[in-house]
Amino acid sequence: MGKHFQPDWPHPISDIITGYFAFFCQLEKIL
Repeated sequence: MGKHFQPDWPHPISDIITGYFAFFCQLEKIL
């Protein structure tokens, strides 16, 4: 989905969202 917004970006928005999602999942495991 991120490719439709900024195809020139080296890191698509979708990849950033996936990274944050995984990060929050780790926080839930710790907390």
